[in-house]
Amino acid sequence: MNAGRTGAGRTKLAMVALTAIAVVMPGAVAGADVHAPLSVTPLGSLDGPFRPSDLVAPSPSGAQASAFALGQAVEDLSQRTATEQVFALPDGTWRADVYSGTEWVVVDGDGASASDWSRINTRLRVDADGLVRPTAYGQDFALNSGGAPADYILTSGIAGSDVSVTVLWDGSVLPPVELEGPRATYRDIAPGVDYVVDLFATGFEQFYVLHTPAAAAQFSDWHFELAVDGGSVVDRDDGSLAILDPAGDEVASIPAAMAWDASEDRKQAQPVLEPWENAINLSPGMRPGEGILPSATVDAIERATEGRELPVEVPLAMQATHTGESTLIALTADPAWLASEDTVYPVVIDPTMGTSGDLYVRSNYPTSSYSTGPELFIGTPDSGVSRYRTFVNFNTSNIKHVDITSASLYLWNNHSWSCSSRNWTAYTAEAAFGSTTWSTQPAAYSLNSSTTNATKGYSASCAGGWVSVGITDMVKYWSESTVTTHAVRIDAGSETDNFFWKRFYSRDWGTSSQRPYLSYTYNMAPNTPTDVTLNGSIPGDGATVLLEPGAVTLGAKVSDPNGGYVQAAFSIYQDGVLVVDGLVGSSVLSENVSTLSIPFALTPGAVYKVSVKARDAKLESADAAVPTWGFRIPGVDPNDVPTVCDTVVNAVVVTDTECVGVAP
Repeated sequence: MNAGRTGAGRTKLAMVALTAIAVVMPGAVAGADVHAPLSVTPLGSLDGPFRPSDLVAPSPSGAQASAFALGQAVEDLSQRTATEQVFALPDGTWRADVYSGTEWVVVDGDGASASDWSRINTRLRVDADGLVRPTAYGQDFALNSGGAPADYILTSGIAGSDVSVTVLWDGSVLPPVELEGPRATYRDIAPGVDYVVDLFATGFEQFYVLHTPAAAAQFSDWHFELAVDGGSVVDRDDGSLAILDPAGDEVASIPAAMAWDASEDRKQAQPVLEPWENAINLSPGMRPGEGILPSATVDAIERATEGRELPVEVPLAMQATHTGESTLIALTADPAWLASEDTVYPVVIDPTMGTSGDLYVRSNYPTSSYSTGPELFIGTPDSGVSRYRTFVNFNTSNIKHVDITSASLYLWNNHSWSCSSRNWTAYTAEAAFGSTTWSTQPAAYSLNSSTTNATKGYSASCAGGWVSVGITDMVKYWSESTVTTHAVRIDAGSETDNFFWKRFYSRDWGTSSQRPYLSYTYNMAPNTPTDVTLNGSIPGDGATVLLEPGAVTLGAKVSDPNGGYVQAAFSIYQDGVLVVDGLVGSSVLSENVSTLSIPFALTPGAVYKVSVKARDAKLESADAAVPTWGFRIPGVDPNDVPTVCDTVVNAVVVTDTECVGVAP
């Protein structure tokens, strides 16, 4: 990606203050990598609840052979994608772990080696060209390091698309960037105003920090100059904007911006006004009786009531004006709120851009969307005043035409109202978008829904950790659907009882081992066998081969879309009547010949024919191979003796002539 000046025909996403405010405070230029990159995990990890090893094989057959020999799950690296890992299991079946967004990226080579891959790592660093980039990321992303006149702040691709956006600067000196993990801060982009960018696994969130009422008073409004490279921007009826790709599909959205003050920032999952920390900041607990009750009691109450209050945010008015290839978006805050004595500075303005993947909706802000941030919520923390539901999208294109044997959704439950188990339910739903709100949330269907009461994250006795819900029937339904993106909607068992309140980590949470994922086990039916043989050779069409008495060996080449071990299953007919059904041949790796020595004596003079299917550990091929040739041994007539074939075709037969096949 060219992170330089925007050229003709290119559209831009710009965030600019009033042009009258272009003063920049001096500072050092970021000319070195001030944060060492995090270590990367090139192999399959121990992240999940039942991921038993780091074992990786380069092919399906290699993975299945290793899994069978070692008795452990082995990843087939050839099937790894940005959002999915596939593991061979010792019993011959497979397990796929599917993430709701990009989890893996190729950082070197072509992805054929485990060392070519890294998990997403959003820690920012300065590269040799002076641009700031994440350590390992799923799409192009670059920040200007500042310290000189600039016409842009950042450029970013949008996950899952070829669309990109640029945040422009007005050409004046851009303050030097300060890096802290995945956070970039440009201090004093205007007097008393900082610009902050937080990078998440699938996108970024941007903030204005207004330190004083005087800083806020300098602005009558804030402006975005928005355009899209490779797409378009359209207005929605609810006042938000959607970013569309050339096919007209939504790839991102710009909901109405929100604002909050310092007292509410400390309730944010990752506060903007505090140093970055890769940990969820639970909202402060209550301290009733302070100064009256013993301090230890008050402290205990505070600990017990953490995480039950979410920040109160103030919506901003948004007005979009489309001018040629760009869109100017004006954001206006309530002057009375900015000037109120109750407003605690600094104030944070959050004009965000969201993508689909996972998100939550909130009843007391019915037209606001929440598709960025590290957490997901269900239930209510205030007896139904505000209600929360969560949506997690999955790409289900690889689930088609497979036999689903089990499936579960895994979420890291980092906080619950108490250790007392309370139900929550997973429903199948249509895909949710970055613009999805409480008012526009897709319908959920009770068919194939599943309920659990798994509860963690309150205290040491039920510490935060993985919780899961079985959704086998749901995923089976997906496998039969032509739709390639499905969502799971997660609801608390009650939206008025606080004890059902839960918080989960989202796909934007900084620790990859705690992000939501779907895990399902499956099998695919083997292919129809080919190259059916008699005593190692393939008779000609329609021939009846007269064999000398002795061992008769049947064979067939068997294969399986999943690779691994396969067997031929032979059905034998005597004079047109089935006498043995499904005699199983040797177990061989896919694309090899499975053989069977007929275990019973043949009746002299009778004509035998065969049909053959392929079997793996769970399934059988849908169709059988049915060769037209047959065979028999001589009857009681002393003149019924075999002769050598005059013509040898592919080592055996001459059509309509009884003879003994002779290898060439």
